[in-house]
Amino acid sequence: MSQSTGAPSLFDDGQIGTGGNNNSQSQAKLQAINLIDLLHDGFYLVFLIRNQYVPADAQQFREKILNLLHQFEQQAKKLQFSADDIHDSKYAFCALIDETIVTQQDPSYFNLQNAWLISPLQLSLFGSQLAGYRFFEILEQLRSRGKERLAAL
Repeated sequence: MSQSTGAPSLFDDGQIGTGGNNNSQSQAKLQAINLIDLLHDGFYLVFLIRNQYVPADAQQFREKILNLLHQFEQQAKKLQFSADDIHDSKYAFCALIDETIVTQQDPSYFNLQNAWLISPLQLSLFGSQLAGYRFFEILEQLRSRGKERLAAL
């Protein structure tokens, strides 16, 4: 007996998060009211990694994350979020996923970590490997600008 959970379908074998009707998922994303809603699938993915989901193919996994970020950016633009808010949200998510992957202690993450350390998302998308440090600088800048940058907070 198989039921659709509506979970994201970002996984190698399709067993976890088989996803529901793509059309209804697309419409739900268009109805999102904030950038966090648009990154829901990404946060779910972080949850799975922290709970022992290890992708079989690091390159394929990376491509799926890049696709997720591209879709996030397109949806955020459609919803008229500012370019700065979109950029800062992507930066924060890349910092989160990079740190989540490289800090896993289980030996089953070894191959994924090796592949990831060669080219973390923050380096390939933003040209820097200092996201763990820069994240807090950006956060402080956002906080100091108040309501103007509330969407990125």
